[in-house]
Amino acid sequence: MRQRYLALGGLLVLGGLVTLPLPPGSPSPGGHLMVFAAHPDDEVLGAAGVIRDAVLRGEEITLVFLTVGDVYPDALHALRAREGAAADRDGDGDVDYRDLGFTRHAEAVAAASLLGVPEARVVFLAFPDGHLWRHWLEKDAVWRTKATNATAVPYPFAYRPGAPHSGRELLAQLTDLLAARKPTRLVTMHPLDSHGDHRATALFVQAAAEAATLDSPTLAYLVHWTTAAPWVPSEYGREIDWISRRPDYAAPPAFQSPGGILGVLPEPLRFALPAGWGVEGKRQALEAHASQMALDGEYLLQFVKPEEALWPNPWESADAAYRETVASAARHDPGGFEGYVP
Repeated sequence: MRQRYLALGGLLVLGGLVTLPLPPGSPSPGGHLMVFAAHPDDEVLGAAGVIRDAVLRGEEITLVFLTVGDVYPDALHALRAREGAAADRDGDGDVDYRDLGFTRHAEAVAAASLLGVPEARVVFLAFPDGHLWRHWLEKDAVWRTKATNATAVPYPFAYRPGAPHSGRELLAQLTDLLAARKPTRLVTMHPLDSHGDHRATALFVQAAAEAATLDSPTLAYLVHWTTAAPWVPSEYGREIDWISRRPDYAAPPAFQSPGGILGVLPEPLRFALPAGWGVEGKRQALEAHASQMALDGEYLLQFVKPEEALWPNPWESADAAYRETVASAARHDPGGFEGYVP
C-alpha cells in the first residue's frame, strides 16, 4: 500500500505514533484547521484533542456540522421528560424534533467554547439527520423528513436557512466553505464508519475538496464499527461496539465480513491529548452534549482516553479492498437510516 508523508503544523509524520501537542508558543503561521462532523458530539468523540491542540498553537479553527442531530426519538423523549414545556425552544407551543435541533445546536456551541473555539467559528449546515447517505446517493432529489416535516433547512442559525434538502445543495455549501476559507488541514469522519451519516460526511467532504481544488492534508476519525479493533491501545478499555447495542443500526455485509472494516485499514496515527488539558478537558467538552450523555453516557465516555486515533489521507491510502468495501456499503445501504426516522 502506498504511503504518503503528512505535514502537521511543521511536524513531519510517516505512520506510527505521533505525540501532540507541539509547544503552545509554536503556532503554525497561517494555519487553518477545518473539522467536519455529521452530528454534534462526533467532533468531541473523534477529534477534541486535535482541535484543542490547534487552538493552543494559535491556528484558525472552523467546526462544520452537517446536521444538528435532530432526528433522535429517544433524545426527544428524554428532553420532554427532563424539561417539559420549557424545552419549546422555537416557541410554537410543542416540544418536537426542531426543539431538539435547537438544543443540540446550543450544546455544540457550548462544547466548542470549552475547546477554545468561539461560536463565530462554528458552522451548522443543518441538513436532515439520518438522511445524509441518501443525499449522497441521490444528490438531485429533495427530501421531506418525517420528523421535522421540512423540505428545506428550518433553522435560523444555519449557514443557509431555507436551503433545499438535497445532496447537490449540501455539496455546494461544503464546496463554498472550503473555497472561501481555504483550510490548510482537514479532519473529517472516516468513509468506512458503519453509520451512514458518518460515511456520507466523509464522501461529501472529499467531493467538495476536489470541487474546490483544495489539496490540504486530511485526517479521518472513526466512531462506529462492528469488529474488534487491534490498533486500540490497552488503556482504551473494552471494545467500543455501538452496532451490537443498536440492532436498528444494522451495518451492510461488507462491514460484517471476516476482519470487517479494520481488515482493510492501515494503522492509524495516535495523538496524545494536550498536556494540562487531557482527559478531564475532553470529558468536560463531551458533557456539554448533555442530551446525548443523558442517554448514552456510558458508551460515549469510552472515547475519553489519553489519546485519539486518526487515519491520514483515508482515500489516497486505500487499496482495492478498501474501495470495494465502500462500494459494497452503497449497494447494501441505499436508504441510509430512513427506517429509523419515526
